[in-house]
Amino acid sequence: MKKYGNGKSSAKIIWFGEHSVVYEQPAIALPLSAVSVSAQISFNENNEPSRIYSRYYDGLWRQLPRELAGIKQMVIKILSRFDKADQAFTLTIESEIPSERGMGSSAATAVAIARATFNLFDKNISRNQLLQYVDIEEQITHGNPSGLDAATASSKWPIWYVKGAENMQLDMNLAGAFLVIADSGIKGKTSEAVANVSDQMTTDYDKTNSIIMEMGQIASAVPPLLLNNDIDELGNLMNANHNCLRQLHVSNQQLDKLQRVAVLAGAKGAKLTGSGLGGCLIALSDSAQNASLVAKQLEKHGATKTWIQPLGQF
Repeated sequence: MKKYGNGKSSAKIIWFGEHSVVYEQPAIALPLSAVSVSAQISFNENNEPSRIYSRYYDGLWRQLPRELAGIKQMVIKILSRFDKADQAFTLTIESEIPSERGMGSSAATAVAIARATFNLFDKNISRNQLLQYVDIEEQITHGNPSGLDAATASSKWPIWYVKGAENMQLDMNLAGAFLVIADSGIKGKTSEAVANVSDQMTTDYDKTNSIIMEMGQIASAVPPLLLNNDIDELGNLMNANHNCLRQLHVSNQQLDKLQRVAVLAGAKGAKLTGSGLGGCLIALSDSAQNASLVAKQLEKHGATKTWIQPLGQF
């Protein structure tokens, strides 16, 4: 067993298919190594009580707030696996991922903690094991998660995801492409947005289902474009996907403004990512120079923070 266990994970964005994924349509999500979270865990000596240090809460483990109940149950489950459930520890979490922005903060944090705990015992953790442990946290935190956040945060590659089916890692060949991620400065409203779409399916099924099907078709057209480095068409599909989300009334004035700003700055396409009603916007650029320009323009028009993710690494 090591003195310290370390684990790392990253944020995620949904590139295509938010909301339509709830209705069994495909979604494509991407891990963002540019936005990471790390965890370190060690066992305490001299009868020191368990503690946690994080941006969410600093203090005694036994006084963990309700919002972190999922993490608590996951850690207990992993420690029990190694017969160390009663051993006091110190857990430190450092995260660059903004919460409530559709970037998978809770799942990424859970992935990093699970990896750190297995690393403490000098044991490898399989991806299936990792997803099972993270699901403990996500079930408590989110109630009935799709599993997309955990699947993406634990992956090194883009994910093709269909709810209830096995997810697949996608091959990419996007040399020279960059994704700009911009925080709108407004917290996303997942439950409200999901409920809005559900209500629309009830009150105007034909129109709403048509939009959902169109989003599924958009996502289905993406994989060959990733292999063929067709940045122009990917951008067109991002714009079309954003328009679908606007028709589902899950965008807002700020996201729509940032989408226009990105395209006017030369981005090939731009769209909201995540549940909407706030959260982040993503924009596709065909060069580092343009990505930098797009990021500056987005910040000039209200984005509170931007990140640039090179897509060539995939």
